[in-house]
Amino acid sequence: MIRKVFALTIIVLMAGVLFAQDKTVTITGNLIDNACAESAKDLDTKAKNHSTSCAMMDGCEKSGYAVMPPTKNFTNSMTKATTSRPAC
Repeated sequence: MIRKVFALTIIVLMAGVLFAQDKTVTITGNLIDNACAESAKDLDTKAKNHSTSCAMMDGCEKSGYAVMPPTKNFTNSMTKATTSRPAC
């Protein structure tokens, strides 16, 4: 019984350490909702000119969001295709 309590205590302490880690992640790029991204012919231009009011509409909000990174190559999660983009 004591071994079980000790093991449980160790697990709880390790979980506490994992949750206590303070990690900051910075993501840069243009924010676009997935509904507009799927219908865009030129995804780069659409993402740069995408308005906040559009992204806040119910259908757009429910579809989720994506960040278009400012890199030369990225993978579009909607088409699973790698696309070349000019550097920003």
